[in-house]
Amino acid sequence: MKKIIVLCDCLPYPYDNGIKIPLFHFLESLSEGFDVKIISITNEIDSGRCHDYYVNKGYDFKVYKPKVLNIIQKIFCMLLSKYPQYVLRISDNNLSLIKSEVAKFRTDVAYVDMPSLSGMLNILHDELSINHLIYAPNDSLALGFKNEISQKVGIKKIKSILDFIRARKIERNNVEKASISFFVSENDKKYVNNSLFNGIRSDISVIENGVDIDYFCPQIKMNKLLFVGTLEGGNRRYLQDFIKDVYSQIPINMRWEFVIVGGCNDKDFISYLQSVVGINYVGRVTELNNFYGEAFCVVSPIRKDAGIINKVLEGLSSGCVVIGYEESFDALKKYSNFGKPYITVSSSSEFVIKLTDIFNNYEKYEGLGLEARKFATATLSWQSRYISFREIVNEA
Repeated sequence: MKKIIVLCDCLPYPYDNGIKIPLFHFLESLSEGFDVKIISITNEIDSGRCHDYYVNKGYDFKVYKPKVLNIIQKIFCMLLSKYPQYVLRISDNNLSLIKSEVAKFRTDVAYVDMPSLSGMLNILHDELSINHLIYAPNDSLALGFKNEISQKVGIKKIKSILDFIRARKIERNNVEKASISFFVSENDKKYVNNSLFNGIRSDISVIENGVDIDYFCPQIKMNKLLFVGTLEGGNRRYLQDFIKDVYSQIPINMRWEFVIVGGCNDKDFISYLQSVVGINYVGRVTELNNFYGEAFCVVSPIRKDAGIINKVLEGLSSGCVVIGYEESFDALKKYSNFGKPYITVSSSSEFVIKLTDIFNNYEKYEGLGLEARKFATATLSWQSRYISFREIVNEA
């Protein structure tokens, strides 16, 4: 039985945000034929529920709490630390315990899921002599900061530039230490390989997001529009533009209820959402399937290539009419032989026209939702990705 140790900076279960979903399913793919040890370094509460879930699956599971840094430690961590970014957030005692746990497990294969654990990659490779490291950060850290620079001004822009420079250093270190790295989009893979390594790396791969087709199922549809996503960063910016340029341009008497599901820490933004006629802001929830199941239409206002976007996958699997800007669907073009059971638009004005037609003539779009479900079942299930996950571990 092959042994693998997994280090992550979250509780993989329950997967209550999009970042956790690939990690959760990676762990699910190892439920047969692998001896798995999970070390989670996180301040999240409810670790008991996660512990029980994985112990019942036969995995070994441990949680360690990070420490809070003071301003001097943060500066040192950002600029001077031999092990970039994260190791200072682990107390010396906990770091010793983690090293001991890894050493006792006696494996030569380790999986590290997030850039914030970059220091652990160095320790695993340099100090503990684990040579087969799998690095799976979902998105490129450096590309994320690069995209933010154009959105900032003044001091915030300078900070974003410094973050970008640091992120490039961290990401290059991580990929160099790893035996194989994989991202969720071809765009992220190309950026890392071409920008950081001049295109010479052959050990960077793509494993796209999938969807739990048994959980996200069609239900009796209602005249509701749905957006799901954490309301921070890009998600929030794209949603705000969509409300201003698209939803608010549709006459009030024609609008469907627009249900927005996602956590937000900005009270002013929540007040703004609640002030728009037709919007029902729900906030953070633990179960999403009923929201998707009831919604006739799901919107994806994302305007960048981010791989297969979770809200698109979940909407298709739930038999919804999914509509969004073309960038939201770039990663689905490879499945063109299965058809195109979704609606793409290239501008906010076209978005208004299409949504208005859906609101007024929804009967003619009902068949599209049925095709979306067939499409998701045929091409997008997580089970179809499990083979790739297991191959990566076995090759390591």
